[in-house]
Amino acid sequence: MGLDTITVPVPQTFWDSFVGGVNFSIAGTGGPECVAFIPYWQKVWETLLALVISFSFTYGGWSQISKGPEAKLIGG
Repeated sequence: MGLDTITVPVPQTFWDSFVGGVNFSIAGTGGPECVAFIPYWQKVWETLLALVISFSFTYGGWSQISKGPEAKLIGG
């Protein structure tokens, strides 16, 4: 049995949500209750936290790229 015969089924509901978005015909998905589920301050806080983490990883990676391979040799 080769690797080409192994398949991993993806649940149809996940695939439909991923490709088609939220199905608003199902009660409880989307709408004002869904938007109001998380308070506004928490959305802002999580967004700012994600931005800080993303920028710190980007800055750290960029600084390593900017130094080049000789910086690793000097450091030990």
